[in-house]
Amino acid sequence: MQWPDNIPEFLTELMRRWLDQFQKEQLVEITKLGLFHWEYRPNSRNPDKPRRRPKIDQIALMNTASFTKAYYFFQVDDITLHVYETSGFPKAGCSAVIEYVLEDHGFVQKGTLMKMIS
Repeated sequence: MQWPDNIPEFLTELMRRWLDQFQKEQLVEITKLGLFHWEYRPNSRNPDKPRRRPKIDQIALMNTASFTKAYYFFQVDDITLHVYETSGFPKAGCSAVIEYVLEDHGFVQKGTLMKMIS
């Protein structure tokens, strides 16, 4: 695949493979790419299970548009990738964190870790 010139250097090979599999056709529509980490906070309802929130570490602006489409990555290990997807207009969009695992034929979605509407 021919990558645009503005693809950030901090993306790992696993993250590039995910983009190649799921966003090859829409790569020019992506407004931001970046990295995130999980931030854990106390949970008053269930103290044994802390709340986790994605916190963005690095951002690379890819494109400017009124409708944003951003992807942030957290690489758990050599085959597991958490992808934080946000899309929509400012203050009117949705976001989700989905876990993907690399298998022989490509990435397989294992589950939704978080989903919310803003």
